Amino acid sequence: MADNYARFDCYESSLGRSISFTLDSAASAFAADEAADAKN
Repeated sequence: MADNYARFDCYESSLGRSISFTLDSAASAFAADEAADAKN
């Protein structure tokens, strides 16, 4: 049982990392888009 918890914990943390990475990417893409709009 403890082994399952450890595995889930590992899965959850990698999922959390990929979600925050995706959000960071989206945020920087949005910021770049806004900057491009401001120039025009």
